[in-house]
Amino acid sequence: MLAKTVDLIEAQKQFTEIVSLVQTGTEVILLANSQPVIRLMPIASTTQPPDAEDLGQRVLGLHEGQGWISEDFNEKLNTNWAS
Repeated sequence: MLAKTVDLIEAQKQFTEIVSLVQTGTEVILLANSQPVIRLMPIASTTQPPDAEDLGQRVLGLHEGQGWISEDFNEKLNTNWAS
């Protein structure tokens, strides 16, 4: 992605042009006192989650043995904690 830096004061004067740049895919970084303070970038064109096909196949047992559950996992929680 292309990036462009613009001083915050100049950005106020060129707001329409900056919005046009962002809409065409250019990332714009606004600077205050030569320090980056704001990054403007386009929102992804789709708002729907990716299809299951896009995520690839799930692999059964891929992370087997890498986690654990304590033996008292299903026991009633002790809610008599001292305040």
